[in-house]
Amino acid sequence: TGNTAGEMVGHNKRVLSVSYKPTRPFRILTGSEDFRTIVYAGPPFKLDHSMNSHTNFVNCVRYSPDGNRAVSVSTDKKIQVYDGKTGEPTGEIPNAHAGGIYSVSFSPDSAYFITASADKTVKLWNAESLALEQTFTISAAPQIGDAQVAVLWTKHAILSFSLNGNINVLNRATPEAPERIIQSQQVSVTALAVDRVTQSLFTGSYDGVVCKRPLVGAPEALRVRGTDKASISGAAHGNKVTGLVVVAGGLVSVGWDDKIRFSTIDDNTAAYHTDLDLVGQPVGLASCTATTDLVLVMTNQEVALFRGTSKVSSLSVAELGFTPTCGALLNETQVAIGGADFKTHIYALNDGAFTAVTTIVTRSAVSALAYSPAGDALAIGDDGRQVELYDTTTWEARVKGKWVFHTSKITSLAWSPEGRYLASGSLDENIYLWNAANPASKLQLPFTHNGGVSALEWLAEGKLISGGNDGAVVTWNVPAFE
Repeated sequence: TGNTAGEMVGHNKRVLSVSYKPTRPFRILTGSEDFRTIVYAGPPFKLDHSMNSHTNFVNCVRYSPDGNRAVSVSTDKKIQVYDGKTGEPTGEIPNAHAGGIYSVSFSPDSAYFITASADKTVKLWNAESLALEQTFTISAAPQIGDAQVAVLWTKHAILSFSLNGNINVLNRATPEAPERIIQSQQVSVTALAVDRVTQSLFTGSYDGVVCKRPLVGAPEALRVRGTDKASISGAAHGNKVTGLVVVAGGLVSVGWDDKIRFSTIDDNTAAYHTDLDLVGQPVGLASCTATTDLVLVMTNQEVALFRGTSKVSSLSVAELGFTPTCGALLNETQVAIGGADFKTHIYALNDGAFTAVTTIVTRSAVSALAYSPAGDALAIGDDGRQVELYDTTTWEARVKGKWVFHTSKITSLAWSPEGRYLASGSLDENIYLWNAANPASKLQLPFTHNGGVSALEWLAEGKLISGGNDGAVVTWNVPAFE
């Protein structure tokens, strides 16, 4: 109707939490950075009274489902209990946790409530006696990221949320450890890699996090921990992951912390074991097959080859004569390196030595490269939205000026395992499937990722997976087309 339902005044700093009493007489309880809680009576709602029960930020306030009680928790480590109807204090638990308390949630029957704290624990309290019933621990060796910032008691489970982004499913029968920990990316997905031997998918994201999830069964993700114990998120890299590949030695990744890192795929601890400094900021990573351990790293200062955890050779930007933007590796015998100079540079490899073979000119900076599984074709994508295809024997163009249906930069190229189809992803949010044998044939997947497609991989012939700037990982069934 547009009629006013009341006025919320009284706090002189930011309000951090609000709770609405679900039973009559209706009340609203608020907690603020001004250390105060305020009760509003209504409707129409107006200030009833203000309380100074806390000596620090009031982070969370909640009414019980039956409306008989309300609880506030604070950075001062104190739990304050109120009468649900009058809003007057009825009890308190000082120093309820060893750290600030950030969240509280009642059980569905209103008999208990749980609290989450910076001390990395969740505690369960009797709402009537205020006695501590249980303490849930999240990790045997808690890190900064294990601080508990929120809790929710549902009809089906008790959930807590960690500072590192984990969702913990708690079980009263096993308070010493979560029954289940749910992990995944929380920001833009920037890299993908598939291990067909172990049927695992690896994803990297803008915040440096790398996750491993099975391709068969429930896609339960496991964060691959980095070596920095102080990392809040347990990130593999200190910044954006710009490349992931699976090789014979396991998983290799590069990121904007200017590191290349190595992890064994079958390691149940899911942690990197080795990292090396790179010369410059990495822009790409490439491997030829999962049966070798040779990888190619492109940075803004050099191109380098690594075998295992050792650097084999490199070419500086001064030696190259251009700034690398992307690259591809073929059978340890050939590399293609895209440049900001609007060219793709082809080199032969011999024991780590680079020998220039030819140069392919494109109409804008090269942004993606991919050799076909048979090695007979090289696909090139550029900033000018064009995809081209070249024969790797004659270096004649098989497709040029035809695959121009994207409307923005090409961000990723991926061949199907049998080499029949080429997938291209773009900032225009579209994925196109191209038939290499029939350049006039195409299949469009529109509006795949809000903000653009960032990475593509094939799980099998007819099954494509994509990652995007919306933080999503999506699997697509690709029908055969001529």
